[in-house]
Amino acid sequence: MQIKATLSTVGFWALGLVKPLRRLMWPIWLCCITLIGHTQVMNPQVVSQNLLMSVKTGADASALLQQLAQISVQQLETALTTDAARMAFWINIYNAITAYSLGQDPGQYRNRQRFFKRQQIQLADATLSLNDVEHGILRRSRSLISLGYARQWFRKKTNLRLQVDTLDYRIHFALNCGAKSCPPIAFYTPNRLQSQLNLATRGFLKANVHLSANASKVQVPRILGWFRADFGGKKGILKLLHTTGVLPPSAKPSIGFAPYNWDLMPKNFE
Repeated sequence: MQIKATLSTVGFWALGLVKPLRRLMWPIWLCCITLIGHTQVMNPQVVSQNLLMSVKTGADASALLQQLAQISVQQLETALTTDAARMAFWINIYNAITAYSLGQDPGQYRNRQRFFKRQQIQLADATLSLNDVEHGILRRSRSLISLGYARQWFRKKTNLRLQVDTLDYRIHFALNCGAKSCPPIAFYTPNRLQSQLNLATRGFLKANVHLSANASKVQVPRILGWFRADFGGKKGILKLLHTTGVLPPSAKPSIGFAPYNWDLMPKNFE
């Protein structure tokens, strides 16, 4: 009886501590839930596509920019495990940030060099420029100058962590820098990337390549000249024109590069 009475007393004493403990633990639990919510890993592809859609429709993009700013470099490395995933994500981000930024302040385009160098893509633990995305990540640290034959002298560690394994020249027909001569903007997804890039390449070349009447000269977009190393030089450019059906197989013309129209056209969506 004495043992039962003692256990009963202990039990009531323990029960008496439950309510104070609950009051103590409740704010700690709420804090944990809040932290979990803030550190929840978002799907980068969904963020990039939604951001691009908000720019296209003119919707408020601030919440999506905040979502992008919560994604860390490590999370991108974990989520973007293939070149298709990396290219789809970064093409969408490049086009979205370019169109959004120029929509906010078109005057930035008066100094294009500064615009493309400006650190304006905010991640959780890094800030990137449009040049970082195009030349560091998608072109594997190829130089902006030298027609693409040289690598950058100073390579950003973040770019090296996020860059593609293989440079794909078709990105030049998907990236829109805001100018009238740029390719139109499309929404890219990893599972359809190959067919989408093929379509973009063929469509842009057919619309912008002009063969002379005697088939001795062909004028191609200036972007192929700026980055001719990405295409394998002039021989590679001719091969591309043949394989896409833009030139007949028998044509062996000399190549000229068309002037680039830098007039502002930031929302050129397909």
